[in-house]
Amino acid sequence: MKKQIAKKFLLGFSLIETILVMTIVLLLLSMVGLSVTENNNESEIVKQEANELVVWLSDKMNQAKLEEADFKIYASEWSAGNLQLTVSWLTGPNATKSVSYKTDKVYLRKESSSYQFTYDGKWQSLSPAVTFTVRGKSLSQKNIIEVTVSGVGYVSTKVK
Repeated sequence: MKKQIAKKFLLGFSLIETILVMTIVLLLLSMVGLSVTENNNESEIVKQEANELVVWLSDKMNQAKLEEADFKIYASEWSAGNLQLTVSWLTGPNATKSVSYKTDKVYLRKESSSYQFTYDGKWQSLSPAVTFTVRGKSLSQKNIIEVTVSGVGYVSTKVK
């Protein structure tokens, strides 16, 4: 009779086995949680960088209007698939000076075939004057924001 009772208790899991299974389950849950958090962080980074690009473009256009100056924006690739934007002042107090915008947190790409854009109070191209896309480093189709500059100089964003 005692052997039968002892065998019934041996059918359960030992403490070590239970701890091992719980550790594996917790590791899996934390990995899932981290991947969800990283995706949210990437979308926040994309939004932040798109907003910084909007502010930078708006600032350069406002500066040009205040100083009655003209500039060109040159788009050049500075790393694989990532653009650097360079403003070269053509007239005004900053003539012959240039300033650049680049980021390594996201991918910045242009949606037009031109590599230079001229601004002299208005953009010398059809509307929209230029459209850039800001993409996350993971290249997922979820984290893409378009930054569009209209022909008269308004800058807007649109989640793609």
